[in-house]
Amino acid sequence: MKLTRERVLTLTDLLKNLQENQLQENTYYDFKDRYKKWSIFVYAAQRNYEKLELESRAIKKSVNEYSVEYKQFEDERLVLLMECSDKDPNGQPIKNQVQNGLVEFRVIERKVEFEARLNELAKKYETIINERSQFMAHLKEWMSTEDIDVDVVKVPYETIPKSFTPAQMFIIRPMIKESDEEIEKLLGL
Repeated sequence: MKLTRERVLTLTDLLKNLQENQLQENTYYDFKDRYKKWSIFVYAAQRNYEKLELESRAIKKSVNEYSVEYKQFEDERLVLLMECSDKDPNGQPIKNQVQNGLVEFRVIERKVEFEARLNELAKKYETIINERSQFMAHLKEWMSTEDIDVDVVKVPYETIPKSFTPAQMFIIRPMIKESDEEIEKLLGL
């Protein structure tokens, strides 16, 4: 099956999350054949995770490649951010948790100074920053347009947990055996 690299990463992340948090017996199945259906899905999820994890690691390695110079820029930017960020009563930078594990530092009191010093730093590394921007644009295209061959273990639609959200169903779709038309028939649409 052909999937974009972006789809490989989202499917791998979902399967990893399922393994870590939700691969216990799922009680959202109809009672009949519940254990058999769950076992089939768990087996396929684990096999697919094993297969996709290798590809996912290679993709992430490409995404996280930095030049030595860009790494220096990021290190200096982080030092500047830590220095200029607002501090709590213990002298620690005040952070806001953002999505996907990212952290945002609060910079209000010394914002003007921070922005001026950041502009100086950006001028110093202007060529490197431009190269990184071009690399990221190319990477975005590479992630979303080029398909790679992936051998995915497929399972019948009826084995997919009924508790899945629409977003999870979209991500897991490459694992479902039936075509969209067959699923619509099963659902009576």
